[in-house]
Amino acid sequence: MNVMAKSGKKSAAVKDAALETLAEDIEAIEAPTRRRDASIVRTVEAKAAENEQAVLGKLIWWDLTGVEVSMDDAIAAVEAAGFNSKACCPKIEARGGLKKALEAIGLRASPQAGKKSDDAASTEEARLFYDRLIDNSDEIVMAIQERLVAEVAGGVKAQYVERQQITYTRKTKSLTFKTKYMETEIRGSFAKYNVTYRGSEVRTIIQRVLDQAQAVVVRENGGLYFAPRPTLDSIQRLRELCGTLHPGARLTTLSILDGATERKDVQGFAGTAIKDELEAMAKDV
Repeated sequence: MNVMAKSGKKSAAVKDAALETLAEDIEAIEAPTRRRDASIVRTVEAKAAENEQAVLGKLIWWDLTGVEVSMDDAIAAVEAAGFNSKACCPKIEARGGLKKALEAIGLRASPQAGKKSDDAASTEEARLFYDRLIDNSDEIVMAIQERLVAEVAGGVKAQYVERQQITYTRKTKSLTFKTKYMETEIRGSFAKYNVTYRGSEVRTIIQRVLDQAQAVVVRENGGLYFAPRPTLDSIQRLRELCGTLHPGARLTTLSILDGATERKDVQGFAGTAIKDELEAMAKDV
């Protein structure tokens, strides 16, 4: 084993230890905030339970970190919850399935697309990347690159060496490989993730159900909705659906109590949403 390899393993171990310590520090900082937020939710929901008519609606947000569920199981759960799976469940495109499969076995999108080397590369251990070369109506071609780092005069240099080319043929829905490099791992991962929903697909299901319930987007960049009181049966079923899909799929709701300030706030973002919808319709005409 050469000096670079030993140094790389040592630096990787130090990095792992540092990341573990950082995760513990973040948990120590965030835990009190999560407990406080949970306490606020419990207090508001207790007041709402006392008088259902005093509720204007609910704010809705979610956390889908680490969520994975088979597409078939997701479709069955959506139907069981009383929603239309054809309208709510997205298809998994081959492009997305292949990307998820490669990332699941440790590859990342190439930062060096079209480049042969990088004079400013870091000295960490060699890593694997994927780069999409072709994506058309007939096929998708992905390259697997290995980054090899070496010391040179004045610093370090990384060279990107192609180890594999994967071709997905849309007509036959099949994978072919240029070499044997990682073929078994890639085939196995693709077989799973080409029929598996992750957080992005589950988020699509949630958003489509909320759209059908005429919930209003509160935050411009998404992720926070308001559902008016008449739709709360659908929202409850959506909460139960998330729990069925995956233990880590957490959909949180917070009741908005009927008060003068709350009514003004709701009218404000509901009015903005209607205005945005009208503007979108005008653009389509």
